[in-house]
Amino acid sequence: MSGRSSLQVNRLGLVTPSLQGVAHTLASLLNASFQELAFSQMSTLAFLNLV
Repeated sequence: MSGRSSLQVNRLGLVTPSLQGVAHTLASLLNASFQELAFSQMSTLAFLNLV
């Protein structure tokens, strides 16, 4: 089973993402925002060094 698209059907027949899938999504979102933040800081420092 793929961890990314793991959906579970509960007793009510509702499809809910599993906790593993939610945790994976949150982790990738956090990772992406941290990378974006680090990149913007690096480009700001590079810009300041050029000026």
